[in-house]
Amino acid sequence: MIKIKAHRGEPLNEKADTQAENARQLSYESQQWTTRTQRMTYEWEDSDGVQHVTAWSKAVRNAMLRGGAEYQRQRVLDRAGTNWNKNFPLSADVGRQSIRQSASAGVQSDLMDAEGWGKRCMLQLQEAENWEKPAATTWAAEFLLREGESRECLGSWINSNAVHAAKKRRAKQVITCSFPCGKWLHRIGVRKSPGCELCKRERRKNTESDDALPLETVAHL
Repeated sequence: MIKIKAHRGEPLNEKADTQAENARQLSYESQQWTTRTQRMTYEWEDSDGVQHVTAWSKAVRNAMLRGGAEYQRQRVLDRAGTNWNKNFPLSADVGRQSIRQSASAGVQSDLMDAEGWGKRCMLQLQEAENWEKPAATTWAAEFLLREGESRECLGSWINSNAVHAAKKRRAKQVITCSFPCGKWLHRIGVRKSPGCELCKRERRKNTESDDALPLETVAHL
């Protein structure tokens, strides 16, 4: 066996190694291609309005995840606008009548953007005394849309390496309304009744009737 030196000790090869290592350490946003290849490229715009073009990378995957999350968030806010439109009927108030007609026609650009409109509708429904349901889609969605305390705190907790994976999984199940409680198991056909089994057990222990059991939801548990 004879060892043949490759890059080591060759000035030009050493320079190529150095340049390649420097380029490898650049951020995905800074990498550029000057030669056309057959690789698929992706374009997206970040929160600062900067346009990015790159081949498949972690940055592309994160942009797709953000885009999907923003789409789901807007769906929730659109539902809040629909619920607001149902809860506040036409009145003699010309201003409210104009706003409601604009909301019904989907013309929101003259008032505010779709996200701002949905948030305003959600907040007003939350303050309405006669509205006892989630203002948008679910209570979990409203929790995650509450800025300043919920998403940031929950996101940092889920991303923490100090938190056990099982706890993260349970938290994700709760916020996505897929926690295996009685109501969810009944909905997917695994359990016959959505009633709380703990309440049922306690009532039978006390020889009480187990009729009209409360729903076994996460909040109830």
